[in-house]
Amino acid sequence: MRAEGGEEQHASFRRGLRLGLPFAAVGFFLSVSFGVLARQAGFSVAQASVTAMIVFAGSAQFAALSVVTAGGGIPAALTAGSLMNARFLAMGIALAPSLPGGPWRRAAQGQTVVDSSWAPSPVPWSRWPWCPSRHRASRSWPPAPSRSSVWCGGPGEARMTLTYAQVWWLILGLAALTALIKAAGPVLLGGRALPPPVTRVIVLMAPTLLSALVVTSVLAAGRSWSVGAHTVGVAVAALMLWRRCPLVLSVLVAVLVTAGLRAL
Repeated sequence: MRAEGGEEQHASFRRGLRLGLPFAAVGFFLSVSFGVLARQAGFSVAQASVTAMIVFAGSAQFAALSVVTAGGGIPAALTAGSLMNARFLAMGIALAPSLPGGPWRRAAQGQTVVDSSWAPSPVPWSRWPWCPSRHRASRSWPPAPSRSSVWCGGPGEARMTLTYAQVWWLILGLAALTALIKAAGPVLLGGRALPPPVTRVIVLMAPTLLSALVVTSVLAAGRSWSVGAHTVGVAVAALMLWRRCPLVLSVLVAVLVTAGLRAL
């Protein structure tokens, strides 16, 4: 029995690895884009690198960078990043009933949930008993932040007005808020079974919030509608995914289309 259980865990791990590789490739290219935009905004190499390493939510990174690039301060940037991270609260609540252990352990497990680990999950969190082999396909460590295509300015755009020290405070604050949001559900509701109607609503909140994030990132610029090269790129990627093209290929084509249109 133990040998069979070990083989099942290995098979589940390999399946999770196969599912995660395309998301890792996409995350790499979008992480590069964040680094470029952060350097253009005035971040140092160390600040851009540390942001990517300790803020486990790419959309929060881009949102905060958008705010400071437009001249906003630390409170506004932290608020924007926290709103982008709201979906992780729903994910954490849905995950909480299946997590064992004390509050610190559950808080640590909650940090591993990201968009790219949530998306390929084949079974709703609320129906999973605690089993490491089942969770490997739906949690990610190290957390691989999923990125959002929030526009953060380009060459020639206004740079941020924060000082070097203020940027570090922003990075640390954003990392702390992200960790707190991800830990809230597992810590407060860990091991507690939620009523089925509540569970069904909570499970649907995460994809709804993520969809809203994508739509606002692609079709809005501030308070106005904005349709540009990035919109066309996302549409191309959506069409290719609908036609069941590989994820990495879809993203690469979308990047090339977006870059080509912006170069015209």
